[in-house]
Amino acid sequence: MKKTKCKPITFGEGHRDPNSPYNKFKSAIKDEFSGSKTYDGKIEVLFIIFITKLRSGRSDLDNYTKPIIDALHEVRVFKSESQIYKICMEKVDVENEGDEGIIIKLNPL
Repeated sequence: MKKTKCKPITFGEGHRDPNSPYNKFKSAIKDEFSGSKTYDGKIEVLFIIFITKLRSGRSDLDNYTKPIIDALHEVRVFKSESQIYKICMEKVDVENEGDEGIIIKLNPL
């Protein structure tokens, strides 16, 4: 489990533009998990989102789920999103934009 240094972005911000912050967020996750083992059975996923206090007050935690799950599926960390039986999420306020990032942990059930 390692903190990926990237700016967490919700699903609604420019998903069609390959250079958008949304796609950069997904790419950072994909880079981190590329080559990881593929889970076959049921899994749980833990996300810890680190964002600045300013952004935290305007961001709904559940909106970060879609880009994270999509990125993990695209690099075949799991074969199907239906394998996810449990999601635990936490949002942590940080002072500086440079401290933003995400921790993602997957466990078999």
